[in-house]
Amino acid sequence: EGSECWLLFNPNLVSDFVWQNFVADPPANTVVRCINYTENPFLSKTMLDVIENHKAKHPDTFDKIYLGIPGADDDSSIIKASWVNAAIDAHKLLGLPDTGRSILGYDVADSGGDKNALTYRKGIVAYWCDEWNGKEDELLKSCARVHDKACELDAMVIYDSIGVGAACGAKFNELNTSKKTSVRHVKFNAGASVIKPDALYERAANIKNKDFFTNLKSQTWWQVADRFRLTYQVITAIQNAQSGS
Repeated sequence: EGSECWLLFNPNLVSDFVWQNFVADPPANTVVRCINYTENPFLSKTMLDVIENHKAKHPDTFDKIYLGIPGADDDSSIIKASWVNAAIDAHKLLGLPDTGRSILGYDVADSGGDKNALTYRKGIVAYWCDEWNGKEDELLKSCARVHDKACELDAMVIYDSIGVGAACGAKFNELNTSKKTSVRHVKFNAGASVIKPDALYERAANIKNKDFFTNLKSQTWWQVADRFRLTYQVITAIQNAQSGS
């Protein structure tokens, strides 16, 4: 009774466990206190000069190293968190409509640690994501849930057809027949061959899709990364222009 845990740390990323569970969303009865060099009365003039020099020459790392503010991006990540954040409501800033086809992306799961995941997008705008546990032998129930949402939104379903997802197409057909609906559904096979293998991915380097990507999974993930990166560049350029920097 009355025991305490003291955690002193310099976080690396906002997604780190300690930051998320003890700063962003701490337990009850937790005291969160930011402590920095600015409160150290014993810091030498030499060290202060070193810090100011770092701030002037390396502003991109200053906040993390000296102020304890974690970074958003992991250099090893294909898709940076800052790219994702910049993409939120980017269509509003760019004045782009959401005209286009309605699509539900369905990642299928059965029992185990994985969850079913469903994402809805219309045109270029992704509006929401949903996830739920699918207990053993409840795959058909999950398919019915997706089918109902597709009918509600007049959307096409693209589903992961590997493993447990192999039976989804048959269930969607069955539901279309019994409910007299016409929900269109398309398989996504992550291990399939690259789309347009002879088309150029990088024109400047004359690199073809088949030479850059191993399979459809790597190709589509990279395309998603490209879209996030390009959106980030455009949004950042607009924001810099607006701020005059």
